[in-house]
Amino acid sequence: MYLKKIKAQAFKGRSFEHSLGPVTLIHGGNFIGKTAVADAIRIALLGYSPRHGQQPSKTWGFAGLPEGTAQMWIEGELSEGETLRHEFQVS
Repeated sequence: MYLKKIKAQAFKGRSFEHSLGPVTLIHGGNFIGKTAVADAIRIALLGYSPRHGQQPSKTWGFAGLPEGTAQMWIEGELSEGETLRHEFQVS
């Protein structure tokens, strides 16, 4: 089993969708979103950021959402077809 797709909306100032394989290399220059993709994968699999704790408010703040943003979501698709989705909203 592996994560075959990661999608995020309004996460760390960007929205993205990437297909992943059993082994995926993420590379590129500074400030293009490599760490954002890695963090989104962690949140998709765990439901929270291990570096910032299990409280949704900590994940929300860590994502650096701009003023006025109402929600963000991260979705992962596993190789068996199961979908993992975590959504965070302003309360």
